[in-house]
Amino acid sequence: MAVSTVKNEPNSDSGEYDDVKNEDIEIVTNWKIVNDRLLHNTISTSDIDTSPKRANLEDVVSLETCIRLEGETNEKKEPCTIDIKLKNGQKIARIAIVSEASLIEFYKQFGEYVSTSHPEFIDEFENSAVYFADISFIPPTPEVGIKFARLKSPGSAMWLYGIRLCLAQPTPINKREPFDYHAIGEMLQSRTRPIEKPSNWAKEIMEKAVPSGDCEKPVLDSFLQNFVSMNIDSTKQKHLSTRRDHEKTRSDDCDNIGDSKDLHRSDFKNYIDNRLTDMEKRLTQKIDAISFKTNEKLDNIIRLLNNK
Repeated sequence: MAVSTVKNEPNSDSGEYDDVKNEDIEIVTNWKIVNDRLLHNTISTSDIDTSPKRANLEDVVSLETCIRLEGETNEKKEPCTIDIKLKNGQKIARIAIVSEASLIEFYKQFGEYVSTSHPEFIDEFENSAVYFADISFIPPTPEVGIKFARLKSPGSAMWLYGIRLCLAQPTPINKREPFDYHAIGEMLQSRTRPIEKPSNWAKEIMEKAVPSGDCEKPVLDSFLQNFVSMNIDSTKQKHLSTRRDHEKTRSDDCDNIGDSKDLHRSDFKNYIDNRLTDMEKRLTQKIDAISFKTNEKLDNIIRLLNNK
């Protein structure tokens, strides 16, 4: 098994370096390379935003990208596989492969099957075929598994002419700036009247809490104390008034309940007695009906026996 990392080598046309560093990508294959190339030589990269909708053959293949792979010569011939993994947050949005394989299977992260490609036949020379495959990954993936499932000439050797990766840049994470708790604390201290509309007041805090440049530890204790004391002052009177009204209502209700307690108890007792009486009547009627049907059946049986 061969393992390699991509070198940040200049492109042959522009002289610019590919936007992938040595430690950012890892390539593994189960076949060995038999010519004077390394596995990373076959990989080239580009940005998906600036790449054409379909890769050009000359962008994928060059003299430096052609490698010769050979598998084990034992009876169990395993197809060539290549696994590519990005480590820098970028993801593979599209991949173009030029090789001798006429059937290629693609897999994503964790071995998830994506699709099977039937590459386009390009040319053939000196018993070597050239096939071109170009597929997209939706959504892009940081890992790609490539299985060269079928070769034009059955055997344990294959030419891989080049692999082109079109990379999607990592999505930037918007770092949320902290609140300026000093500004919020000053607002809490300056407010003396009760809050009539909490939603408007909260909006006012959000507008005035401008993030500070230096993210030092805010004085949360002072902020929370001011917030709690302000809420207590602004709502104390309301709660006391509500509580007094509630206690007065409970007192009036208790007086009414005390006057009518005996009446409710008598009504409840009469209700239970009536329900029990009704249940007893219905039960007696059912028993009488069952007895009548049973006696009727016995009379019929006796009549039949007498007739015989």
